Amino acid sequence: MIRLGRVEWLASVASTLAVFGVLVGSGLSFATEGDDAVPRLSGDYAFVQTRTCAQGAAGQPGMGDNLVLLSPATNRVAASRGVMSFDGQGGGRFETEELQLNMNIVAAGAQQVGNSSTTCALSYEVDRSGQVRIVLSDCFSIGLSGSITNLTFTASDIHLDGRLSIDGKTLLLSDLDPSVSTGTAVRAR
Repeated sequence: MIRLGRVEWLASVASTLAVFGVLVGSGLSFATEGDDAVPRLSGDYAFVQTRTCAQGAAGQPGMGDNLVLLSPATNRVAASRGVMSFDGQGGGRFETEELQLNMNIVAAGAQQVGNSSTTCALSYEVDRSGQVRIVLSDCFSIGLSGSITNLTFTASDIHLDGRLSIDGKTLLLSDLDPSVSTGTAVRAR
């Protein structure tokens, strides 16, 4: 059973989100004092991700501060693959396909998996040391198969932290601090 309403997404950044660069370029180097480091991150980066989320009861929040459940919740695990496109000026786009597994549905014959497609606007900052801060905003997802077919999802901003390699070809996103984002699901007509 799909419950429509708010969904709390706990981006499982504790499980590593690795992003591998597909950049070709020369002269990439760490910025020096006074240089703008944002242009160092430019181009398309493919990624794979694993995350977990807690979906609250219909119309109820799922998770609050300090990861405290605020209502009975359904737990989901999702595997994603996609591309982050960085424009070298602090903006870009995030696109992903995702396969979800609802961990609480255990009855024989029940649909517990679904596939979705997501796009988000992306903004980012890079400091001189290669530390990267990314914000995904205006996220929109649509359910493509399984129990989430024709559901649309929107989410509050998602914050990611990472480190850019010296040559600019690899971006590793990994964080031990959980990132909680609120999402809303609506069945398309």
